[in-house]
Amino acid sequence: MTLIIDERPTRFSWATVINLTEFPELLLRFQRNVPGRPNAPTTVDIEKQGELLAQHDFSDRELEEFIRKVCSWGGYPGVAQRIINKNPSELLTSSFRAAHAAAHGGRVVAALEDLLQVNQLAVSFASKSPTQNFVKDCRAFAA
Repeated sequence: MTLIIDERPTRFSWATVINLTEFPELLLRFQRNVPGRPNAPTTVDIEKQGELLAQHDFSDRELEEFIRKVCSWGGYPGVAQRIINKNPSELLTSSFRAAHAAAHGGRVVAALEDLLQVNQLAVSFASKSPTQNFVKDCRAFAA
């Protein structure tokens, strides 16, 4: 089956269509309803680390650690190394900086699209992008 997100097919075990404009509300619902798991960072931990990452201008070391934590949080810690190995650090840094700027400019969909330029990175990860006050930006976008 195929999940189609704004004309970008991605293989999954079911078929549905999600428009990127729906993502802010879906993200808010997800954050309200996902409990933490043992030995994994919580959503709040990820958001705090994302804020620090942005404050430190997405340093390579901190960005790699953030990627590892988000993948661990999502239950797929092994994906982090693939993301890190399959992308030059300059691409990772520029994509995350662009996504951060877009989200703070009220362009949440553009922020997701910026992160989708990263090889091996999916919408699930992109929705947790390191944007200070990302949830607030999403609420403003959804309104």
